[in-house]
Amino acid sequence: MKAAILLLVSMILLFGCTGPAETPAGTTVTEGESVPVGEEQPSGGSVPAATEEDCEASYVFSQLSPVKLSEISQFTITATCAKDKEIVLYLNDKTAGELIVPSNDATVLKFDIVAKVDGTSNVVVKSDSETVFAETWEVDPLGSDDTEGNDYDQISNKKWLAVAFDIDNKIHIGSIKAYMKRLESSTMENSMIQVEIRSDDGGNPSQGTMATAAVPLTDTTMSNNWLYLNYDVDLNPGKYWAVFKVETEEPTIVKDTVTLHYVALDNTVPANDDTRMMNLEWSESGRVWNEGTWSPLAFDKTYSVMVSAHTH
Repeated sequence: MKAAILLLVSMILLFGCTGPAETPAGTTVTEGESVPVGEEQPSGGSVPAATEEDCEASYVFSQLSPVKLSEISQFTITATCAKDKEIVLYLNDKTAGELIVPSNDATVLKFDIVAKVDGTSNVVVKSDSETVFAETWEVDPLGSDDTEGNDYDQISNKKWLAVAFDIDNKIHIGSIKAYMKRLESSTMENSMIQVEIRSDDGGNPSQGTMATAAVPLTDTTMSNNWLYLNYDVDLNPGKYWAVFKVETEEPTIVKDTVTLHYVALDNTVPANDDTRMMNLEWSESGRVWNEGTWSPLAFDKTYSVMVSAHTH
């Protein structure tokens, strides 16, 4: 018995205490799951989740795309940690959109901004009355300001020209400008350049006139310059025409002629659907120029005509 006890003590001293199986190299066992050696262990149990007090509101904004008058630009805001915040978008100091952020999760807010005026507009975004975004937005007038080259078509009391423009959303029209000149240095008394805004009728200017503006023919010069005509008319979405004509007190005399500049797009193909011309016929018995029918141009052209919301 004593010999057995002495043998057991000797084995303990030689090999150490017996215990659980050795943990595989490279891991440390903690409550039944393996964690790589060297990774810091959380002290005091699991890490607590972030509270709403730890969440700071942040925003990411899309770019403001350049558009033309009456078009829409979609502007997006990605809001994070902004639950229940009131996001208001202002366009030129007027409210253009208002949304409430529903969650602290990253949320995309979409605003459709209508370009109601051309030129430079101010876009401001406020979150609970705090400004979080402020930039300028460029909006172009309708039409073309291309004045390249020396091409033109004539306008007189026996020839009219019409240029179409499309309205995507309801806007106010304040002016139309055209790149024009006159052909003669002397003019008849009270000769006028008249530009009518008409609706579309099957691809041609309608008979009815929605708005008319006129200026003395002497407002033009012997070289090309921009001529402005002012309006005060609201237009709903649709296609409209600017009809150019010359009005004289003595219609039998074709003397006062002006020109409207154009840039040729392609002189080998028929004209587009946004230009029309009319040749009038003289009635000796009635002593008037009678209207003919609208017809396409000989080939594709872009007239230098622009439509603006601003009065010049």
